Amino acid sequence: MRRVAARVHLWGGLVTGPLLLVLGLSGSALVFGPELEQALDGPPVIATTATSAPSLDAVVAAAVVGQPGAEPRALRLPARPDQPYRVELTVGGRRLDVAIDPSTLRVVDTRAPERSLLVAVRSLHAAFHAGRAGALLVGLLGVWLVVEGVTGLWLYGPWSGPRPIRRARGPSRVLHRIVGGGSLVVGVVVGLTGTVLALTSASLLVSPSLATGGLTRLDFVAERRSTILLTAHVCNWEWLLPGGGAHFGIPIDAVYKPIRLPSLDAYMREARSRFGGRPIPIKSFAYELLRRAGDVRGYGLVADQTPLKSMEKHWTRFLHQDTAFFVGVETIARFLEAPVVYVAMRRLKRGHYAVRLHVLAEPPYDITEAAEADAGTWIVEAYARKLEEEIRASPSDWLWVHNKWKYPKAPVARANR
Repeated sequence: MRRVAARVHLWGGLVTGPLLLVLGLSGSALVFGPELEQALDGPPVIATTATSAPSLDAVVAAAVVGQPGAEPRALRLPARPDQPYRVELTVGGRRLDVAIDPSTLRVVDTRAPERSLLVAVRSLHAAFHAGRAGALLVGLLGVWLVVEGVTGLWLYGPWSGPRPIRRARGPSRVLHRIVGGGSLVVGVVVGLTGTVLALTSASLLVSPSLATGGLTRLDFVAERRSTILLTAHVCNWEWLLPGGGAHFGIPIDAVYKPIRLPSLDAYMREARSRFGGRPIPIKSFAYELLRRAGDVRGYGLVADQTPLKSMEKHWTRFLHQDTAFFVGVETIARFLEAPVVYVAMRRLKRGHYAVRLHVLAEPPYDITEAAEADAGTWIVEAYARKLEEEIRASPSDWLWVHNKWKYPKAPVARANR
């Protein structure tokens, strides 16, 4: 058995060694990707360092004006004042990164990332430029790296005892044992994690990706104010919480109803707490809101749920039916002096979503005369109208089975004549 393992270890290493060397070198290049990209292309030159922060909306507009039909997807703020702002655009299905001088709002650089050297290196590292089959091969190489480490430890470890295997003598054998033993733990970890990542990308379950559009009204985000985010049971709403927190860089606290099974409830709380978010049980929301009032956070509410029959509610015509909605968003917004944003989500393809932000209200909450008579529910009404618009545009994305109409509206009592 030991002799067979030795043969497998030897020939497996000879066959997979060159491929593992390619993965190692390309992985090293990706680790130092930003430094290599800057060294190859050089940093964009800006005129002067901006003395004050520019308008984010103006930065996005400056990037879009030179690219007709472009849709802004992301805005990246510079790490240093002498660096430009970068706006990610989508033009005809391809991505462009536009660098904007913050002091003059002039375009100083435009790049197509898919044509860069690092993109080619990333494709080489992830799949040998061979798509799903290449990703599967990378995953199998990760498994084999673990097998090589374990068999080497079994065959050549100091505790393995005498073995009837003819081994080469000299410095090469000593070097092999030192390098193999020293890199065993790292090799096993890299092999296992690389296998998981490669096989995940090769499987049919594609990891969700976020495409944000509608980059307008961004200046209130730059002011670092708390924001109320209203969403619905649309697409993958559970992924929206950690995905939004990672993308926008501020923790998002979701208001939720605890699950009766403690173990499942603990799992869901942990999943929702990634990227700094702290889920808030609905019964503790008022207390937690007061306790966290001084922190800059996002408060996420899946607001299309139906309130209990005994609770205060707002009735409106929704999808041709009298429908009840929760109230209180207006009170929360005024207490926090926070803008209220509707987060619309649209499925692009399996595992890929587009997210758009629509501002429903922001301080000082100027409302129309028609809304004055019902000032306590005008934001809820605006939310209902926006949700209905999104459902009509893409009916299959909404979770119809959660039953929005659990009870009818009570008839209005007629006054006695």
